[in-house]
Amino acid sequence: MCRLERETEEYQRALLLHVAGPEAARVMETLARYATDRSCDSIITILQQHCIGDRNVIHNRYRFNTRAQLPTETFDNFYTDLRFLSSRYGYNYQPAKEGDASPADEMLGDRIVLRVREDNNRKKLITMGYSLSLADAVIICRTAEITTSTTKAITSPGNAV
Repeated sequence: MCRLERETEEYQRALLLHVAGPEAARVMETLARYATDRSCDSIITILQQHCIGDRNVIHNRYRFNTRAQLPTETFDNFYTDLRFLSSRYGYNYQPAKEGDASPADEMLGDRIVLRVREDNNRKKLITMGYSLSLADAVIICRTAEITTSTTKAITSPGNAV
């Protein structure tokens, strides 16, 4: 048991609101629900609802399914955002167990194939067919991006060897 758990509910509530900051305290003061239920669990629930809001699953999945790599975006930024969108917006991303592909991994792989910016990468991914795993897709796209930037650096004027 930690020291905080031994403190009174009033102390825990005060500490929680202090750590959350003045904006959180203002939010709590304006809600009638807080007047009737002042527990720490209630405070956390209210603040989560205030900060995150209600989630429209259809809209959020639309955002995931239409997310494409932007013209100046690195593959890693694109992939990170896809993972964030899949976990936050209704797909509950869970890494696959060794040797298995989870449905979330398959969806992420599909998004990469369909929405990666470079057509050459897409062709490589498609030719792998059923053997394409999410890890393979990530490696192929990262390697291609590194190769492209290295080739540009080597061949650009002023880089004579």
